Amino acid sequence: LQLEIAEKIKQQASIENLTFRELDIAQVEQLEEKFDRIHCRFVLSHLSWNTIEYLIPLLFRQLAPTGALV
Repeated sequence: LQLEIAEKIKQQASIENLTFRELDIAQVEQLEEKFDRIHCRFVLSHLSWNTIEYLIPLLFRQLAPTGALV
């Protein structure tokens, strides 16, 4: 539902250079593209610390040079 709302707002604002992606965080290594922003809202609070320590570096690797992990 949140992605649907975000997509609607994007269309209303006539923004064309924005793409939303949803995937299982365990699949982050399968992504080929780099991102300007990765937003992990509420994801990390549901994972064990060991899993978080493993995933954070993977997320950073998917960022473009000036990207941000939120």
